[in-house]
Amino acid sequence: MSIIECEIELDVINDSLAEFKCGNTLHGFIQISQKENVTVIIDGGYVLGAFDCYVCAIKEVALLAARIEEADKKYGSSYQRLKELSGIASSVRFFYAI
Repeated sequence: MSIIECEIELDVINDSLAEFKCGNTLHGFIQISQKENVTVIIDGGYVLGAFDCYVCAIKEVALLAARIEEADKKYGSSYQRLKELSGIASSVRFFYAI
């Protein structure tokens, strides 16, 4: 068993919205609705999920960041680099289709 440290930076935007950053690994937004449900939205518009409390949401963000870091170490490429390459591949396919 290994312990993985994940530092999460929270910037409160208003009463119902906060931005989070986990180093260079992960960032997005945590939104608290009128019904007190908490939704986590990761950069790119992906909805990680809806949670009963903000503590559960932050735990899930930390777990995802840890999983991304583990995958980066195991496969030798970062999530951010994969997104960059995916964008380049999409551009190439777009221009090729013309």
